[in-house]
Amino acid sequence: MKKQTRSNKAQVDSPLVRSLSSHDELMADMREFKREVTASPSAALDFLKRAGLVSAKGKPKQLIRV
Repeated sequence: MKKQTRSNKAQVDSPLVRSLSSHDELMADMREFKREVTASPSAALDFLKRAGLVSAKGKPKQLIRV
């Protein structure tokens, strides 16, 4: 899957671009995404890696420097 960036946001055929016309549709979409992400520990870890919260080895990243 191609990552969405500022330069290709205009692509209409991208699976990341969705047109949700109501709050209920948005909430249903979010619930479905939650089911996908929490389906297995590996799916959850993949999500955390994509979000930049853990390293490629699965170790938590230090996001706030003190």
